[in-house]
Amino acid sequence: MSDPETQYQPLVGAPSQQAAINVPAQGGRPSRAYKVAGLTLLACVLIAGQAMVAYFLLSQSSDIKSLEEQNNNLQTQLTRGRSGSVPMRMHMPMNALSDLMDVSADEVKETKDRFQC
Repeated sequence: MSDPETQYQPLVGAPSQQAAINVPAQGGRPSRAYKVAGLTLLACVLIAGQAMVAYFLLSQSSDIKSLEEQNNNLQTQLTRGRSGSVPMRMHMPMNALSDLMDVSADEVKETKDRFQC
């Protein structure tokens, strides 16, 4: 680069000079390489998603087994408790029975008495 003539030569060639590299025109159809790259990327994402689902299912299997064991234990406790015991009566105070009685008969009788007067 010590040559004074090469120091001042333009870096970009004039429009009349042709470039040695063929560059495809912008805005054209995507090349086959882009299509293959897109499909490859899509396949990789789908495979990664399937792998994540499988991992989560395998990691939850121990929790599912423990829940099944707890369910079986509760069922055996319930069946043991019912087999030996007599059904219990519901405890209810006697004064609550008056609240449960139908008062509509009393109301009908009162309305008849009003109209007869």
